Amino acid sequence: MTLITEPTVPVAADELCDRLGQVRAELAALAQSSFMTFSQEEAASVAGGVEQVTRGVEALQYQCVGGIEAGQAWSASGYRSFARWWTVHTHRKQRTSSAAHLLARDLRDRLPLTADALLEGRLGIEHANAMAAFTKTEAHRQQLLDDGVGEAFLVAEAAKLEADEFARLVKEWATRTDPGAADRSWREQTAQRELFISQVLDGTDIRGWLGAEEGQLVSEALRAVIGTPSVDDERSPAQRRADALVQLCRSHLDSGDLQPGARIRPHIAITVDYATLERLINATRTGGTACSGADAFGLPTTPVTPGNDAGHGPMIPAGLDYDLLVGATPGTFANGTPIPHGQLAKLLCDGEFHRVVFGPEGEILDSGRTQRLFTAAQTRAIIARDRHCQYPGCTAPPGIGEIHHCLWWYHQGGTSTDNGILLCWWHHTVVHQRHLTITQQRNGPSSTGWVFTDLDGRDLGPAPPPAPALPRPPPRE
Repeated sequence: MTLITEPTVPVAADELCDRLGQVRAELAALAQSSFMTFSQEEAASVAGGVEQVTRGVEALQYQCVGGIEAGQAWSASGYRSFARWWTVHTHRKQRTSSAAHLLARDLRDRLPLTADALLEGRLGIEHANAMAAFTKTEAHRQQLLDDGVGEAFLVAEAAKLEADEFARLVKEWATRTDPGAADRSWREQTAQRELFISQVLDGTDIRGWLGAEEGQLVSEALRAVIGTPSVDDERSPAQRRADALVQLCRSHLDSGDLQPGARIRPHIAITVDYATLERLINATRTGGTACSGADAFGLPTTPVTPGNDAGHGPMIPAGLDYDLLVGATPGTFANGTPIPHGQLAKLLCDGEFHRVVFGPEGEILDSGRTQRLFTAAQTRAIIARDRHCQYPGCTAPPGIGEIHHCLWWYHQGGTSTDNGILLCWWHHTVVHQRHLTITQQRNGPSSTGWVFTDLDGRDLGPAPPPAPALPRPPPRE
């Protein structure tokens, strides 16, 4: 298909809409191209061409927005603002329409050279947004008229720089031109900081805004937690940042620094019925046989799979038999949000438990003491032995680690250091999500590492052995 249009400028709206329809049809045809077959050189050429078309469409949009807004025909329909009128007729978000209106007005009224460059494809809409954002004061407007370092200089630089680099250049230009305005902007940005945490149907929606300094601080903290990902880490950068944020919060809560004088340290609280907990226990694939006995909660205990004669130590399973969980009431977070059983198993794997027994009228009949999974001494021993996350390829330090074990306190020997392993928060979750079995390898009385196996029996490879302890310096004489 070949698109042919008249070079003349359309005057009537009908003609303009007809030619826009032809452009839309041509774009739809071009979108059917086999982009995957292009060579590197061809792909680069096509990408540049698509960018030029995109810039042309963006320029057309802002010429349209600025012209229609100035023409005032939209106001005859009774809308209180042009942004609202544009939203109704384009189905855009109100915020998007408002931003388009403001930029179009800036391009029309005070950034004519930028508008021309956008129309000619010499810069993109991101460059134009940077120009509009940092040239708002009277001092900026006067400087834009300067022959040497005014708008023409900035437009020429925009044609040579990526959008992020250009934004930094314009901000430096604006700070040099009006330092007082830069400080006012900094104070306003700090006052605008906000964070929203909203519970939605299937998770949590987190969004907000921070100033440049606060954003740098958060970014550095997240990068420090992420470190160097292991070779098998398939998470996207966005997923790593999300997990790092959770780990920061988790570590801070675990430190006890928050509300140190409180009777109960701040932490995540979950509620689970006795019947569900019992079914979750029975659904755990341990490979062992049932035995008599009961734990502190009155639940029957089952043994950990013992080691064998082939040099293997205890086996630490994390799978569930979901057939035994059909119909079970899920545990809940404090706000009543249901928790999937696998996630509940992961949370209980490294949590504290408190028994509360209610009577028929809802009165509390008994409130048992907290049952800790591992004592502080056992935790220190496991950390001293493993030194870092024991998942294959991962060397995350103990500071962001958790103790994973055979499945809580109700298995015989469940609080033995032989049945515990140090995993980072991310790989602790992976073990539960993928139902991995962990087997300790032995070489005589000592442990030589762990082997991770999936539900199909595939060996994921041995965990790295603990790093040797540094030699102690000789005693002083």
